[in-house]
Amino acid sequence: MTSTIRRFAAAAAATLPLAIPPLLAVPAHADETASPGNDAAKVAALTQSGVVYETITYTAYAWSDYNQELIDDEAFSVTVTCTGFVVNPDGWIATAGHCVDPGIGREHVRDVATDWALDNYYSAGVTFEDARSDVTLYIFDRNDEARRNRVHRAVHVTLPAAVTGGEAEQDLPARVIDWQTFDHGDGALVKVEASDLHALPLSSEDPQIGDPITSVGYPGIIESYTDHDLVPTFQPGSISSQKTVGGGLLPVHQLSQNLEGGVSGGPTVNADGEVIGVISAGFDGTDLTYASPIARIEELLAAAGVEASTSELTSTYREGIAALHDGDRETAVPALSEVVHAQPGNDLAADQLALAEQLPAAEPPARDRESSTVAVLVVVGVTVLLLVVIAITAVAVHRRQAAGRRPVSPYGGYPYGAPAAAYGAGQQQAWAPAAPGA
Repeated sequence: MTSTIRRFAAAAAATLPLAIPPLLAVPAHADETASPGNDAAKVAALTQSGVVYETITYTAYAWSDYNQELIDDEAFSVTVTCTGFVVNPDGWIATAGHCVDPGIGREHVRDVATDWALDNYYSAGVTFEDARSDVTLYIFDRNDEARRNRVHRAVHVTLPAAVTGGEAEQDLPARVIDWQTFDHGDGALVKVEASDLHALPLSSEDPQIGDPITSVGYPGIIESYTDHDLVPTFQPGSISSQKTVGGGLLPVHQLSQNLEGGVSGGPTVNADGEVIGVISAGFDGTDLTYASPIARIEELLAAAGVEASTSELTSTYREGIAALHDGDRETAVPALSEVVHAQPGNDLAADQLALAEQLPAAEPPARDRESSTVAVLVVVGVTVLLLVVIAITAVAVHRRQAAGRRPVSPYGGYPYGAPAAAYGAGQQQAWAPAAPGA
């Protein structure tokens, strides 16, 4: 049995709700506890600030070729959810090409219109295949002229507060600047009117087989069961192989992940939070997932005359996150404080700053401690020596002053305590009594 290729856009029909299968397992959010060596938390903090949520709505009228009339007076719509990421702070966003491909959107709308018509329009006994072959889609342009096999496409991008640095999310219409079909790269570039957004840097190095990676996005199955809080899911994995598509023309990264619909267009990042690819597709019944290399997005940016870049504030934020997970409090706290000061509503940066402030202050290196000890000993030694010199000097001065105050002999010649030897050398003093009569 051959596997069926699946694209990771999550579609929900506005006119016909689609059944959601039981929730068996979902990718877990990364552990956000900050500690040196916690790569999952580091990647999550580095990446969350640049990931956006997308909704693409396709709308068209359904026409019955057999009956030559509209199947219903109302248009049919399908809304697809995808993920994207900011590549330039001035509102430039990358995503998957199949998310904004009108051809794929047309097939979604046609399926929905066919299902509705089987229940409400066609006679009993008409098969899905027969009904679908009878349905043709139309839109009406600004001049009310019918356009056959066309759909209207409306793209909206929701910017989480972590991306804008503000206190609330922003839901903005987006223009599709350029896109590639699934078989020709599966990349797309859309534009919103916004500025000073936090962007993700693109990796300058190609990943190797076995390299750890993380895929980031908004799985539709999770969004259907949980509150919509715009916190993406971080799915760790690795590069399991390098493949090609299109007869060897286009390389793709094979990932060791089983991803859900809705993550299409999300970034696959390396251990430094740099984008190495765009989540593209997988195969049903397998754990195989593919990401288009980031070179596809770089091609679209070059064609649009736009450079992938991050703002100075984003660079400061990333520096702070890297320092936080290296245990470097002295670098992390000032960097993250600068971001919070510039963007008081940036809760993500504030949370990371709180973690940085819990880090212990760094002890001076061993060499510095030894140098400090030597310096202290030198100071003590010099001080002691100086005190000794002062003491000796004081004693000498005292003795000299004492000698200057000694009394002078009243008899002249010698003071008290005259020398014992009063005669020249070799002479002796005789104390014998004088001779009689002398």
